[in-house]
Amino acid sequence: MKGLRWRCLLAGVLITVMLPAQSPGERKLVKILHADKAKSLPFSGRAGNRLIGHVQLLHNDAIMTCDSMYHYSSENVVEAFGHVYIIKNSTRLYGDTLYYDGNTSLARVRGKLVRLEDSSAILRTFNLDYNTKDNVGYFFGGGTLADKENVLESKKGYYYSDLKLAKFHGEVEMHNDTYDIHSDSLHYYTQTETAVFLSSTSIWHKDGYLSCKRGWYDRPRDYFHFAQDAYVLSEKQEIWADSIFYERTIGKSDLYRNIQMLDTTRSLLVFGDEAHLLNEQDVSVTRNPSMAYYEEEEDENHRIKRDTVFLRADTLKYISLKNPAFYGIDTSKIDTAAVQQIDTTILRQPDTTALQQVMPPDSVTVAPDTIMPPRPIPFLGIMALDSLQKDLRRLRAEIPKKTPSPVYSAMFARKPAVVDTSATPPAPVIDSVLQYFYAYRAVKIYRNDGQAVCDSMVFFVNDTLTEMFYNPVLWNTNNQISADKIRFISKDSALYRGEFLGSAFMVSEEDSIHYNQIKSRDMFAYFKDNEIYLMDVMANVQTIFFMDEDSVLVNINFAESTNMKIFIKNRKVARIRYLTQIKDDMHPLDDVSREKQRLKGFAWHDALRPKTRYEVCNRHIRPSQRAAVSTITRPTFPITKKIDAVK
Repeated sequence: MKGLRWRCLLAGVLITVMLPAQSPGERKLVKILHADKAKSLPFSGRAGNRLIGHVQLLHNDAIMTCDSMYHYSSENVVEAFGHVYIIKNSTRLYGDTLYYDGNTSLARVRGKLVRLEDSSAILRTFNLDYNTKDNVGYFFGGGTLADKENVLESKKGYYYSDLKLAKFHGEVEMHNDTYDIHSDSLHYYTQTETAVFLSSTSIWHKDGYLSCKRGWYDRPRDYFHFAQDAYVLSEKQEIWADSIFYERTIGKSDLYRNIQMLDTTRSLLVFGDEAHLLNEQDVSVTRNPSMAYYEEEEDENHRIKRDTVFLRADTLKYISLKNPAFYGIDTSKIDTAAVQQIDTTILRQPDTTALQQVMPPDSVTVAPDTIMPPRPIPFLGIMALDSLQKDLRRLRAEIPKKTPSPVYSAMFARKPAVVDTSATPPAPVIDSVLQYFYAYRAVKIYRNDGQAVCDSMVFFVNDTLTEMFYNPVLWNTNNQISADKIRFISKDSALYRGEFLGSAFMVSEEDSIHYNQIKSRDMFAYFKDNEIYLMDVMANVQTIFFMDEDSVLVNINFAESTNMKIFIKNRKVARIRYLTQIKDDMHPLDDVSREKQRLKGFAWHDALRPKTRYEVCNRHIRPSQRAAVSTITRPTFPITKKIDAVK
């Protein structure tokens, strides 16, 4: 009899809850598929049924099971207890208790630990609301999600089963074997392992730190995009940009808009609106590029003084290549595609033919025929004062240096040194890499006490040699020097020689219409402690100097010589020596026409001269964030640790 009553009661319950909707707008009722026992009874003043043992429900194609439950058929509501399990498609949800509203399709799952699993990830939390119609879960009170390589946690969030998408909000932290990430808001696609950053985000890895306000991270490709205040910090560099694409597997970075790269080890700042970097071996900056080299020193009052040189060009480029001579590489097998962008007219070993024509003597003895200038002539001292060359030297790698061979002049030839032929000469030092820095087209350089322009410029890092090409011009105060090509050579970490090759022309402005002039084929300047002390003016020397009396110009001197020496002291011309003098004439200034006061080829290029640093670099310089970053707390994953502790 009891069995008959049980079967009749269960049949009545099933008939009640499985009645079809009367119209499309009516609610969809929860279906009871199975229960070991069922009985009807009031509960908390509400009419309902209690089902016990292997209970199974169906709603929105989602199957729900539990140990026992209360079903309120009139309200279309279920309260389930013990081993709650919901399955729909590939999604599985586990908990201890369930409150399910069939009208809203909302399952409120609670328990000591609630777990949602699908084919690509596992979400664990303490509180989860799951919509069986939309297949969307909402967790709060802390949750952690794990896939095969990543762990993410946040205070609250959503999981979209159909999209395989997790939305995390509030103290979001993410970890894998490469990165730790902290964000206020982050979306994560579990199938593609792609994270999307929607607010301020910080990223730590073994090589440094990154941050942005928007972006994404493709884990399989190890590919990042950072946007809005993108920032990168490494051991040696800091980088800012509006947008950064970084592909870590190949070490490739693409930067766009408002770029600033700071390298404190090289005292270098680089700016631009587009830049491409490859493993720090190939760096190219285009679209409004400029650079700043700076030096800091402490004065006698212990105040820090900064001396900065600004440089701009249409393109700035740095290249580092393996040296075939060091690795014993067969040069016929070198892949030239990697260097196809290099200007082959300047990527070469320096031509030392011209360098072997002159040499500064160790000591200078003034010959009787030395001519003292009629008045001190300010010397064009940009070679000595311009710290650009000193800063460029810092670009070279920390590798053994080559010792430059001394350069001798037939005119000042020394007696040959006694050579010990029994001694074994040291093996030549060969650099492992060849490094080059280029500035292409429309080069401008500005420093407070010196400026320069040229079309293109190259710095051979290994040889600490700088070359300026195509109409290079240098200025210092009221002085100007130009040549077909200009070189600067360093030795033992100091500026050693400056070379002005082909149509060398030095001009010093007396006033707006009178200019002292020195013209020759080549000029060579020699430095000690980065200060110039001697100049050799070589081949077909022509000079014009203006003489004054009581600060009034009254005479003009014309002179010609095969060669000339200029001795410098305290950045002023101390004396001039003409060698094999050919002509020397003095005339009253009023007797010489304006045309004859200019040597052939004279040009005063004041219109080309940068007047302020903003004509070269108008960028706002961002301060370093290195100290501030060091105070940011790295993710500690407290929610994951708390959930992991649940047994």
